[in-house]
Amino acid sequence: MVINQSTNFGIDIMEGCASTALAASTVPGFFISVLGLRGRFRATDAAFLALLLVSTFVLNWARLCPMVFSRENCEYWHNGDGTAVVSLALGLMVIGIAWLAAHYHAQPRAAA
Repeated sequence: MVINQSTNFGIDIMEGCASTALAASTVPGFFISVLGLRGRFRATDAAFLALLLVSTFVLNWARLCPMVFSRENCEYWHNGDGTAVVSLALGLMVIGIAWLAAHYHAQPRAAA
């Protein structure tokens, strides 16, 4: 619960706003996209998945920060057009990072 005492306003960030709720949809999307693009997983996909998770949390926090200042901001970012902006950004992140993962080629190691 985030409470802004100066405006007598509070929001419950667990109701659809938690970063874990967003991650629950981006992670399967990443796996499905990588499988669709490459057909199998590689060990390097773990690093790209970590990048996706960090990006998801950062994007969600960027959305949550303005929500605590007013009811109007909360309504915009939680129920209004701001949710479409966040959804589009998440979708582009999933596809973009999955594409990077699928097309990543590790450099061969030099023989010692």
